[in-house]
Parts: sequence; structure tokens; C-alpha cells
Amino acid sequence: MSTVNPTPSTSSASASTAATASAASPRTMHATAHPHPDRWRGLTFGGALKSEFIKAKSLTSTWVLCIINVVILAGAAAFMAFAMTFALDGAQVESETFWTSVAAGVSNCIIVAAIYGVMSISSEFSTGSILTSLTAVPRRGLFYASKAVATFVIMFVCSLAGLVLATGITLALLARNGFDHNVFTGPRPLVSILGGALILAVVAVLSQGMGALIRATVGAIIAVIGLFEILPSIVQLLMIYPKTSAFGGTLMHLLPSWCSDQFLAAGGTNVATSMNDLFLANVTVFTPSWGWAGVILLAWAAVFTALGVWRMLRSDIK
Repeated sequence: MSTVNPTPSTSSASASTAATASAASPRTMHATAHPHPDRWRGLTFGGALKSEFIKAKSLTSTWVLCIINVVILAGAAAFMAFAMTFALDGAQVESETFWTSVAAGVSNCIIVAAIYGVMSISSEFSTGSILTSLTAVPRRGLFYASKAVATFVIMFVCSLAGLVLATGITLALLARNGFDHNVFTGPRPLVSILGGALILAVVAVLSQGMGALIRATVGAIIAVIGLFEILPSIVQLLMIYPKTSAFGGTLMHLLPSWCSDQFLAAGGTNVATSMNDLFLANVTVFTPSWGWAGVILLAWAAVFTALGVWRMLRSDIK
């Protein structure tokens, strides 16, 4: 009984097929583990940004926090302007008085902006929707950038609306006193309205970075409150003692809370910064101008945004 051996052509074809399969297998496995960039070519920043706006619009927390923001800005201005009608006793309204009344609620709304910024990203982790979001936008850097821009725009627009309303209320309440000729000149009008909205939008982006870094809503909100409220109180203790007053004063002038107040004053007098400087009599410390104070606040936001992006890119999504 004879044994039929495979022909050379059949053997070579089988070997070629096996070699091709073994060579293609690693590429197939790699493509499965890491989707080919061609699948992402349809993703654009505009598309990702649009999805973030739609997502934010569908959340009740977005509307609630924006309404609270507008109400506080308008309410604080109304309260301050009403009090000024008695303090002025018929005197003309000067620029400092008018714009201090308009922007009276900005410092109070910093916490509202911080909560919105934290929840814009931390809620994705707490609800597990981050997995869906990253499935739709696999590029984590693109996802974070679009969310940061959406957070900035939403907080800026609602804050601008609140400050425009605050300006109208202040005008109405102080109109019978009359206004000094320089009320609507100089940088103060633009800084109080546009700058106030910019401060709250930057704080929201800063807080979003904190939320991405900590990934827990309560923990991130506590951290932001500690940065803006608790840390300045601790630094004030350093300013009281003569040996540490210079260091404490310089440190205070670098904190985001002080920088936001200094920027909002636009070179004028701010109650918060003036109260802090009472501890610095006869002490030389670093004091940035209102423009540089705005730059320092932007630097704080950039640092926490970078930390948030780093955590998004380097850590697993759980």
C-alpha cells in the first residue's frame, strides 16, 4: 500500500498561509487593542464641543447653578446699591462706588463657579457616564479640552448676564443721586463686567481641573473651598506675626482669591485687599498690579488644568 505525499506546491501553499496568518495575527491583535487612527478621523473639536454643550444643557445642575449665579450677582448689586443710597446722602455717585456695587456679588459667586466646574467632570466619574463619553470621544485630550471650553463659555455667559443685570439695577437705584463724569470712563467698566465674568469662568475651569484630578465631587469641592477660603485665613495668621509677616504677605498676594479681588479692582480700592493689607503696615511685600494679578489667576487655572489632563491621560478610568 503506497503513501501519497503532498505535492511541493500544496506544501508551499500551506506554509505560506500559515506564515501569513502568524504574521497578521499580531497586527490584528494590536488593531483590536488600539483602534486604528483612521477610525478617529471623523472626530473634530467642533463635534466634541457640540456634544459637551448638549450634555450640559440636559443637566438640571447646570441650569440650577447658572440661575443661582445670576441671582446672587443681581441680588448683591441691588443690596449694595440700596445701602449706598443712604450712605451717599444725596451726593453724586463716583466711579469707585458705582462699580463696587455692580461687582459686589463676584466674590460670593466664586464658590458657585467652583461647584459647577467640579461637577462638570466629577459627575462623569460618579455616574459612570465617563465610559460612554470616552467611547464617543476616545481621544482623552480632545475630550477634556472640549469640556473645558464648554465649561468656560457657559459660566462666562451666565456671569455676564448676571453682571449686565447688576449694572442695570445699580443704575436704577442710584440714578436720583446723579453720576460723576468719570463713572463710565477708564478700564473699570469693562473690568467690572467682562472681567468679573472672566474671573468666574476661569475659576470654573480651575475647579474642573481639581475635579479631574480628585475624581470625587465632595472631595474636589472641599479642596477648592480650601484653596479659596481656608488657605487665605491660614496665611493671615502668618501676616499677624512680625517675623513671618513679609512672607505671609507675599504668599497672600499670590493666592487666587486675592488675585481675583485685585484684578476686579482695576487699580482702585478693594475692600478685601485693603483689609488684608492692614496687617502689612511698614512691611515690604510683593504686590502685583491688577493686570499681573489676572495673569497669576490664569496661571493657577493653567496648573490645575494641566494636572487634570495629566490624570486623564495617565490613569485608568474606573
